[in-house]
Amino acid sequence: MRDTFNKVPDMPVLYLHGENDGCINPAVAEATLQFLATGSEMEILPGLGHFLHLEDSDTVHHLIGEFLGR
Repeated sequence: MRDTFNKVPDMPVLYLHGENDGCINPAVAEATLQFLATGSEMEILPGLGHFLHLEDSDTVHHLIGEFLGR
């Protein structure tokens, strides 16, 4: 089971993170991109905290749709 958490995704992922996240510092998020599969994207969303999908669902849905469309 522990090995599950040590695997790098084998397909591109979209990582969205809130600029004002009080749980996980955005600097930690920025360092995460190096561990994701080639073609992955990360975006730090200004003015948002930890619950992006609740705080600005329109933006989150738009970004996911754009990513999946590429």
